[in-house]
Amino acid sequence: MIMDRAGAERGDKNQCHSNDANQHDRNNGRIFKISYGETKFERENLQKKPDIDLIRLAVEQNNWRGRHARRLLQERTVAGTLSQKVTSNYGLVTDSFKKLRWLWAIRVTDGFEKGSDGIFQMGFHDSDEFVRAWSVQFAIDVKAESPANTFIHKFVPSELARLAREDKSPVVRLYLASAMQRLPIEDRWEVVEALSQRAEDATDHNLPLMVWYAAEPLPTKDVERALKLAEAAKLPNILNFMTRRTAALNTPESFAAITKSLLRVTDDKRRLDILNGLSAALKGQRRATMPGNWPAVETAFATSTNPEIRALMQSLSLTFGSSTALTSIRKTLLDKSANVTARKMAFDSLMAIKDAELPPLLRQLLSDPDLRGSALRGLGDYDDAQTPDAILPIYAALSEAHKRDARNALASRPAFAQRLLTAVEGKQIPKTDLTADLIQQLRNLKNPEVDALLQKVWGTMRDSSADKKAEINRFKEIYRAGGAFPGDASRGRAVFAKNCQQCHTLFGTGGRVGPDLTGSNRGDLDYILENMVDPNAVIPNDYLGWNIDTKDDRSITGVLKEQTEHAVTVVTANETLTIPRNEINTMLQSKLSMMPEGLLTPLSEQEVRDLIVYLRQPTQVPMIATPETVMLFFNGKDLSNWNGNMEVWRVENGEIVGASKTGLKHNEFLKSEFVLENFRLVFQMKLTPNNANSGVQFRSEPFESYEMKGCQADAGAGWWGKLYEENGRALLSDKPCDAFVKTNDWNTYEILAVGSKIRTAINGQLCTDLDDPKVAQRGITGLQVHSGGPTEVRFKNFELELNPKFELNTVK
Repeated sequence: MIMDRAGAERGDKNQCHSNDANQHDRNNGRIFKISYGETKFERENLQKKPDIDLIRLAVEQNNWRGRHARRLLQERTVAGTLSQKVTSNYGLVTDSFKKLRWLWAIRVTDGFEKGSDGIFQMGFHDSDEFVRAWSVQFAIDVKAESPANTFIHKFVPSELARLAREDKSPVVRLYLASAMQRLPIEDRWEVVEALSQRAEDATDHNLPLMVWYAAEPLPTKDVERALKLAEAAKLPNILNFMTRRTAALNTPESFAAITKSLLRVTDDKRRLDILNGLSAALKGQRRATMPGNWPAVETAFATSTNPEIRALMQSLSLTFGSSTALTSIRKTLLDKSANVTARKMAFDSLMAIKDAELPPLLRQLLSDPDLRGSALRGLGDYDDAQTPDAILPIYAALSEAHKRDARNALASRPAFAQRLLTAVEGKQIPKTDLTADLIQQLRNLKNPEVDALLQKVWGTMRDSSADKKAEINRFKEIYRAGGAFPGDASRGRAVFAKNCQQCHTLFGTGGRVGPDLTGSNRGDLDYILENMVDPNAVIPNDYLGWNIDTKDDRSITGVLKEQTEHAVTVVTANETLTIPRNEINTMLQSKLSMMPEGLLTPLSEQEVRDLIVYLRQPTQVPMIATPETVMLFFNGKDLSNWNGNMEVWRVENGEIVGASKTGLKHNEFLKSEFVLENFRLVFQMKLTPNNANSGVQFRSEPFESYEMKGCQADAGAGWWGKLYEENGRALLSDKPCDAFVKTNDWNTYEILAVGSKIRTAINGQLCTDLDDPKVAQRGITGLQVHSGGPTEVRFKNFELELNPKFELNTVK
């Protein structure tokens, strides 16, 4: 290997690519050439070569010579000294790479502008997709640069439309979609319409969006034609986006065209595209003028069999001021027999218009387990004096997740905050429940009464750098006092879940308010403590907080996510809020990070050690289930805190679904990341077909590549209710419970494990009653799809209780 190190040998000061321009040695540079074996160096001065030689070099295989030859040809063209025609031999070239180089050479020498129209005719019909693609790009360039070239302006549009309809190459279609974005709007219609019909591009990573970028301004010229084009499109999101763009015009004509489109389409998929696009366009607007023909749309879809369509229609009708929709949605919200998803959509719709009559309804919903969290968050949006009296008496009985919602609602306004802190002072709410992010929110209220109470129950926040250094050193000593093994990583993960996970992601799990911690320098103790104790030392712009004060005295702190003409969207530690601009009193960017100070203050010394040990782990560890983290077992939305083959497992309508359409060669397990010891787990389960097999592992552990080892509460014909030790002692209890099972329907399954004692029940009937000192005393949970033929198993309505009494809840 020979390497030309001339630059380095001459002492090139920029050898290590310094960003300091003053260190650059501009007297020399270096070009490295790596070769094998004996090497012959050829020195030549391309500047001295005649045009004909440069043309030859411009298309040869040596890329370095080719690029420099084309550069020199371009310079001679600009100087007016180029005498040889570059276009003369194009039609004789058969090699695709040389054709591309000919095209590039023709382009830089103005060959297209000099009347070589036949090149386009050959280029558009060439057998090589890249030659056709570059011909498209250069045709658009020439069309824009040569308004007097009548051939280009007559021939090119029809050829581009033909390529859009007929060309089999996605590369050519990508170049066409890109080219359309550079043409006047009136020249795009035919090509965009043809590209939008290419169903084979529906799953392409780039093409659907590139076609949309070309189509985006079309409604500004003709809303009716643009919507009809989108209705016929076979690419995803085109109709949704076109509706949104049309609505953004905010004219009576644009909304009338959208309602006509709704009445014109005949399938639910396109109706949902239009309704979702319209909803997105109106996001952040409490009210909008009702389109003239909206009542006809409302009537037409009131009886739709699709609940999502009905819900979206009602929500939009609310925005348009429909009294009929308002009455109907309030009724749905309070109807406990209605679908939970529909009720939550009704809540979102009423919150979107800030229904003045909603607070009394929200207070009623505080006793409703399905809507309690929504009600608590919603009450923070209203300046209603009865809110603290509704929340504080029930606070102690709330789950940890709902307690967080309650605290954030009470911290949203000075009057509420005073009641919250008075409750802490009176020990109605534990002082340890005042998390660091809540303290920061209370300080952001900038209310003297709140500040005085906060200092009384919490203390003074230390702000000087000396104080911060002292705090860092104190926590270092706490950590080191734990010895060689200062803490438990699984317990530390539970501390992280309670205090950090709502904002930060670690190992793929957590919120997106703050930065992902997975790739940070977590092994360094100083780094960890400096960032937790003094988060405002260095703050990336993306994580600076914004303080928003509304006209009804609410204070909101969050990261700015989106701004539009009508609304501002911020992500808080608890939720994502869209606030109409006309309701904002002040909006200021804070000098402080969203990461609160005092994060470690409420933790015990052992919790501090556990948290730091967890943060320093190179890989994820299981989480010890605690009363504070039990609500994270399954969130009803996705498979956070679960691991498995996502081709088999998914979440659908709040249910965990394990399915194989063609059968499995081996068992597939969805493994929880929660470690359970003494617990009661109640859930509903449906297995189809019943002769398949499934089950729920508990107090288990991963085993080999894809198996699990430990106890399994079994399911399936001949197996329902039996207790099996997977990859262990096999059957532990073989009492058949098939008689209690509703075949191909939902069945309530209960697993109770306390010490060495285990009981299971199906639909309230005892199946297993075992006392076995050999069973594992702790472990993770896993859901199974058994090997064999096609299977679908569904799980929902998980209820997890820690440290229960040893008695079944469901036995009748």
